[in-house]
Amino acid sequence: MFIKNKEWDVFICHAFEDKNSIARPLAPALEQAGLKVWFDEFSLKIGDSLSRSINFGLANSKYGIVIISKNFLNKEWPQKELGGLIAKEDYLNKVVLPVWHDITIDEIRQHYPILADKVAAKSDLGIHELSRQLRKSMNLTFEGVEIIGLWVGRSGNLRLYNDGDIVAGDYDWDGFKWAGHIRGRYLNNIFRFNWWWDITLEKGNGYLEYIENVQMLRGGWAFDFEEVDIYTQQPDKIKDKVQSWQFVRVRKPSLTDLRG
Repeated sequence: MFIKNKEWDVFICHAFEDKNSIARPLAPALEQAGLKVWFDEFSLKIGDSLSRSINFGLANSKYGIVIISKNFLNKEWPQKELGGLIAKEDYLNKVVLPVWHDITIDEIRQHYPILADKVAAKSDLGIHELSRQLRKSMNLTFEGVEIIGLWVGRSGNLRLYNDGDIVAGDYDWDGFKWAGHIRGRYLNNIFRFNWWWDITLEKGNGYLEYIENVQMLRGGWAFDFEEVDIYTQQPDKIKDKVQSWQFVRVRKPSLTDLRG
């Protein structure tokens, strides 16, 4: 069954044999960056028509990531997907984003000359760098992409997502799931936000500093009446004036985690 009025940011076109090595790890990496991803593990259910689902994905995706490999070139239906993506592309809109996976340019030129002239990313860059390069190629807005996703801390879970040109989120507190909410700006590895809590109607502000090498958000929060200036002061100047708050990354958030 198709979901009406839904549009994905990107559709991943791949051969089944390449699922574990590249397609499966790439999809959640893109979701963590805030993209809506069409991937057969996420969208196809028992009884669905594969061709109808693929066509729906192509018609409702802004971009198609095409994982080109020897396995891909030996498959009939992935090549049909590619044909649909190329047909959608015009001179103003780069839709097809190829990824070379364990294949040479000569092998690609032999099977699909139209792709040989396209600038492509390579899977041997690693998932993190591959995801970054692909996002850079898309004409989409990415506000705070490094921190978008699902996080867990002592107080519960925190989920962050794009809401227009800002970062918004919800968090657990004292056993109440998603009872707290935050909205703010992410700049220079620091997320400065306002927060409020549904249960008591309390509110305040805070900050979370993104520490990439350990995938951690670390900072604190304060009530409005405490008058802590989180917007102009650096974290080391106010860390003793806020309640400590920290989270670690949950590696594979689902769209339900991020949006539900």
